[in-house]
Formats: sequence, C-alpha cells, structure tokens
Amino acid sequence: MERSPFAMWGWLLQRVTGVLLVIGMFVHYLYLHFISKGHITFEIVTARLNSHWWVFFDICLLAIIIYHAVYGLLGILTDCNLKPATQKTLNYLFGIAGILLFFYGFIALLTFHYKVPVI
Repeated sequence: MERSPFAMWGWLLQRVTGVLLVIGMFVHYLYLHFISKGHITFEIVTARLNSHWWVFFDICLLAIIIYHAVYGLLGILTDCNLKPATQKTLNYLFGIAGILLFFYGFIALLTFHYKVPVI
C-alpha cells in the first residue's frame, strides 16, 4: 500500500505533540498542585481563565491532546490491516470527531474567559 505524502508529516507531528504534551502537562500539574497549593476551587479556576495567557495555553494544550489522541488511535487502527475504504472512512470520522471535540473545549474555555452564559 502506497503511503500518502502527508504520512511523514503526521508521524513527525505525533512525536512533536508527544514532547509538547510532556511539557504542557508538567506546567499544568506544577501550577495546579504546587503554585495554587493544591486547593482548587471554582473561583481559582475562573480567576486563572481570566488571563489571556492561561486561555491560550489551555487551548493549545487541548489541540495538542486531541491531535495526539486521534492520530494515535488511527495509527492503532492502521495496524489492524483494515480495507482501504474502511480506513478512509475511519480517518474522516476520527478527524470530524477531533474537530468537534476541539470546538466543544474551545467554547467551554471561552465561556469562562468572556463570562458568556452557557445555553
């Protein structure tokens, strides 16, 4: 089976997002458990999400996590030697699911930041 020209970039981005995940999760853990002294309340989370920096950080971390998870699951399914049509369908479904999950998380983060009521 011939590989797509994007396969190399997907593989490389999987490794890059893995490294960024380690860094991002370290910063996330450090802040929530040591800087905020482990006592996390709704008010602390709301105050943190009033900062443009933390909203940007959380959106980036969300995108990295979703890409890494979706591409990883697709990699596992690729090892199952599925029919090309099935593989293509799953690629589209996982891609759409990843995009929907990202926008759901994005809206949740912006709802906190801009204090927009949830419908």
